[in-house]
Amino acid sequence: MVMKKLLRNAASVCAASLICGIGFASAAWAGTDGLSETDGASVRFISYGDKFTVCDTKRDGAAAYNDYFWYDNMGDHRDVNPGSAGSCHTFNHDFPENEAVSFRACEDQPLYPDDCDSWVNRIA
Repeated sequence: MVMKKLLRNAASVCAASLICGIGFASAAWAGTDGLSETDGASVRFISYGDKFTVCDTKRDGAAAYNDYFWYDNMGDHRDVNPGSAGSCHTFNHDFPENEAVSFRACEDQPLYPDDCDSWVNRIA
């Protein structure tokens, strides 16, 4: 008898919270992390803090960079790893919350078209 009453009260509280819009926990929109890689470069996006880590993964003399954009109407942006093979450099940004961000890892090829991965789309 006590158990039935307890369950009935619990069900009433749950129903009332749904009807009134009161939640016990609210789900916030979360950003999404991502990775882009080519033969000589990798870029990791960490949505918490809006960070890109650009790594040069091949000893070939070509620089690794991150080609990225978001809808700020300013076109593509670039984060260039100033190091050499095996080095990584992290770039901090401040994108608007829930903003779509597109990026790709690229390797600078001075005499040829740059070697770039396909675009990766994530949420900041």
